[in-house]
Amino acid sequence: MSAASHSPEIRRWTIVFAAVSLVTVAAGYLLFWAVTGFTDFDLGLAGNVAVILGSILLSALGVGLMALMFYSDTSGRDAEVGGVQRDREE
Repeated sequence: MSAASHSPEIRRWTIVFAAVSLVTVAAGYLLFWAVTGFTDFDLGLAGNVAVILGSILLSALGVGLMALMFYSDTSGRDAEVGGVQRDREE
């Protein structure tokens, strides 16, 4: 079976993985907020919102880059590029 035939399955898995990861991060922040109220930071409402949004966006970036790396590896395109570079070196 070629990598192209797995493409919709991989995309679906990647979307589910990203959604679960982001929901987990958001749930962690909600739990932390429920327990401490973010009073340990002394940032105020705007600072707390900025920290939460920045952390969620940074997590989304990390999850997205890892998903792209996984998709790139399973698509077989990495092997094609690696083969071209090896042919040039020889």
